[in-house]
Amino acid sequence: MTRFDGTFSVRPVTPGRVRALVRHPAYVEGLSEAVTLAPGGEARVLVTLYAGGSLEGRVVDENKRPVGGARIDLVAIRGTLERSTVSADDGSFAFAAVPSEVALSVARPDDSGSIALREEVRVAEGEKKRIELVLPSLRGSVNVRVRDARGTAVETAQVSVSSVDPKAPLRRTSFTDSDGKAAIADAAGISIRVLVEAPGFARTEQHFERAPETLEIVLRRGVIVEGRVTAVRGRRAVEGATVSVISEGTRKAALTDAHGVYRLRDVAPGSVRVLVEHPEYANAELTTRVEEPAREDRPFELAAVDLEEAAEVSGRVLDPQSRPVAGARVAVGVAPAYLPVGALPAGVAVSDGGGRFVLRGVRPGKVEIEAYAADFGRGSVIASVQAGRTTRDVDIKLPGERAADEPATSGGLALTLGERGDPPDVEVVIVHVAPGSEAERAGVAAGDVIVSIDGRAVQDMKEARARLGGPVSSEVVLALERGGQPLKRRVARESIRR
Repeated sequence: MTRFDGTFSVRPVTPGRVRALVRHPAYVEGLSEAVTLAPGGEARVLVTLYAGGSLEGRVVDENKRPVGGARIDLVAIRGTLERSTVSADDGSFAFAAVPSEVALSVARPDDSGSIALREEVRVAEGEKKRIELVLPSLRGSVNVRVRDARGTAVETAQVSVSSVDPKAPLRRTSFTDSDGKAAIADAAGISIRVLVEAPGFARTEQHFERAPETLEIVLRRGVIVEGRVTAVRGRRAVEGATVSVISEGTRKAALTDAHGVYRLRDVAPGSVRVLVEHPEYANAELTTRVEEPAREDRPFELAAVDLEEAAEVSGRVLDPQSRPVAGARVAVGVAPAYLPVGALPAGVAVSDGGGRFVLRGVRPGKVEIEAYAADFGRGSVIASVQAGRTTRDVDIKLPGERAADEPATSGGLALTLGERGDPPDVEVVIVHVAPGSEAERAGVAAGDVIVSIDGRAVQDMKEARARLGGPVSSEVVLALERGGQPLKRRVARESIRR
């Protein structure tokens, strides 16, 4: 609690990158700038609170009749504020101390668990704004029939439908009956993405700009993929290696047996990434294609992966004055800026209080090692590493260019962004997608260009990052471009760390 002079003190605080969040019933919540606390360190911040505006409105149906009992959720576009209310019998609702940019989500009275309408609203400081929210009529169902290539109905197939229209939030899952049929309520007529999965079949994805009332999905048999992991130029089988095959948001993993052999089922034909990890060897990665074999019961053989003896790199991360930087992320290639909360992914190290790091599992040869810290920017060096040896005293100096302040939100997407081109023709490019993240599961990939977020075009990386933030478990619609082709993805926000 603040003292009479507005000061406060908080201790102990876990070291790292933190903000002070201040709430008061008469003001919009306030957030300090992000500061980095070293062990035993101290920081001072100034937080300015604003009265904000007020928002009053009515929820009506398409015939302008009031809708009572509708749940209205208000969420700050920037910040952590979340509030909820229920419309009165005359459809009215009100919120006080509202920040400048908010999103309103409305659920129907008889289905409070599903959002039917989403609107973004701007409220100026001191403004008393009135708004009318028109709740759309319940849309028709999309009746899905799932069959295999022979025309046989597929029972218990999982049919997942997500809207890619920012103003029509929808995410529903159903399972087919003995006739291969499933009904997805409230989905007809909007832009949707359909995913269908069933044991023994490859996952199938389809998009519809305007969902029809009936659609038929034909599933192809999944491919059995088999391969072998070796070492010492193929002379030694590697047991216990983790092999991951990644394709369009699906990640399948298996361990190699005593003969170095692994097997995966229900892999979709097409381009895949294969990742191989083992604690005693350098990680390996390759991109290849999976083809359908002549017979369904025969596996498709992937080329053998021969692992090299791992190398290590140790060194320090330094600022422009050659002082150690603690908490910097270090990796071969791209050091990720944002990751889901939890354990670090393989191949990423963090510098300690003395700026020191040890990067294990590095492939021998000439490699680029990059370090990133939010307060000091990115830096990299080229190092020549040898198998079975530690390359020491590798110093990475960061430029001291503080990155744009991260959005003050409780959640976001675990994506590292970059820019390409010169103003005003700047493209925001995704340069890294965190393994196992919601973004990866939604099919977002490195190299995708972000065209718009929730229907609003992005001008630069700072704007894109701000719009990616939001409450945990809320969703965001990305319009992307991949290889010159447009695509859309609805992605759930998750707890992330920078």
